[in-house]
Amino acid sequence: MTYLFPDVSGDFVVWQQDCTIPTCPAAAANIQAKNLVTGQQDDVANGSAPRISGTRVLYVSVSGANLMLRDLATMAPPTVVATVPSGWSIQDPRIDGDRIAWAETQGVSTWRIVTTRIGETPTQVARGTTMGFGGIGLAGDELVYVQGPTSIVADDLATGTLTRISANPYDQDVTTNGHYVFWSTFGPATNANDQRRDIVGYDLQTGSAFTVVQNAGWNGLPATGGDLVTWMHGQPPSVEIHATSISDVLPSAPQPNPATTSPDWLYFPETQHYLSFGFKDFWLANGGLPVFGYPMTEEFSELNPDQGKLFTVQYTERQRFEYHPELSGTPYEVELGRLGAEDAAARHLTTTAPFQPLSPTTGSDANCTFFKGDGSSRLLRLPRLLAGARAGSWAGQHGLPAVAGAVRLSDLGGVHGPQTGLVTQYFERAVFEYHPNNPAPYKVELRRLGADLLAQRGW
Repeated sequence: MTYLFPDVSGDFVVWQQDCTIPTCPAAAANIQAKNLVTGQQDDVANGSAPRISGTRVLYVSVSGANLMLRDLATMAPPTVVATVPSGWSIQDPRIDGDRIAWAETQGVSTWRIVTTRIGETPTQVARGTTMGFGGIGLAGDELVYVQGPTSIVADDLATGTLTRISANPYDQDVTTNGHYVFWSTFGPATNANDQRRDIVGYDLQTGSAFTVVQNAGWNGLPATGGDLVTWMHGQPPSVEIHATSISDVLPSAPQPNPATTSPDWLYFPETQHYLSFGFKDFWLANGGLPVFGYPMTEEFSELNPDQGKLFTVQYTERQRFEYHPELSGTPYEVELGRLGAEDAAARHLTTTAPFQPLSPTTGSDANCTFFKGDGSSRLLRLPRLLAGARAGSWAGQHGLPAVAGAVRLSDLGGVHGPQTGLVTQYFERAVFEYHPNNPAPYKVELRRLGADLLAQRGW
């Protein structure tokens, strides 16, 4: 007996079972459903690829030409949801609540993706003629699918918002829980069959890509729901089902202590994360722990809000390190994220009085140094004050304002940090906070912007 396409919703599990040998027990239907509370098992229908939401089971008919729906609560006869023309077949049905989605394929390359709500007219949302069909995922109104060799699309059907995720040729098995997207991708060959597949993930809310499992043989068919992600490890006849909490595979998940040392990396038991290679060198050369704090994540890819590209990044308590390969060999190969500017914009501070430019004739004095922008960008044209008495000595000791960013976004006077009451000053890449009760030289510290951002995204 072969068991395929298991799916679960509430107390019900459905699956497809196929008999390939004469001694298999006869069954009235190869799609079965079982109530895990009562133990009752029912014959649902003959078909393939069952999916369940609540008590409604969606499946493909034996011919492959009809998409069918049956309600376990009433066990009324199945109804036809959709029918495809001759030469076409239905694949990968998905159901969540009253939202249904599926793929219609012709041959090995022509495909289209269709969605509807139960009882409404189906709508085509995508089609393609290359690279075959790479699978779809559905959670609420969030529909994800592979489109072409280099793109995975997340389509918010309620708002019409499309998010395009960079992909590699032959990426497939895409799935989503509405917040995260997971799929399988080819990696460099590591076994006798010259195949390796890894599982990767993507955070739709932050544009962050990360690895779930890598360099561990063949892994595929990920599935996700709630805070869990599962996948199939190995190939028949030796197959295992692996499952883990999503929080355990995020870049912020703690890493084990290696109990070894290397000149290429540093391990920090305080946060259970590494700093490696270029990021480690930058951290050491520009102030280390007092300036940046401990690493809070491992390296991962994140969508740069200014350039619209994925870059390798790593978060520390107070900053985001960014690797820019296009600047390789220059002092700017590693840059800091514009966290001060991003935080000010997110808090709607940029139109307040402290953020408005001062007169170009403003002068410096014993306590304050006036900085004129160099005109290289809109922000750099805005003259700002930097308080020398409060920040100057700290800045000089730790290489600031170079580390904070050459652009002063706000004047110090009258700016108080949200929820802290501390006097603050915003820089392009940092926020200075004045802590009058701290011992020198810690009266001026950088806000923990990196840690704050990770907390906001739930990492």
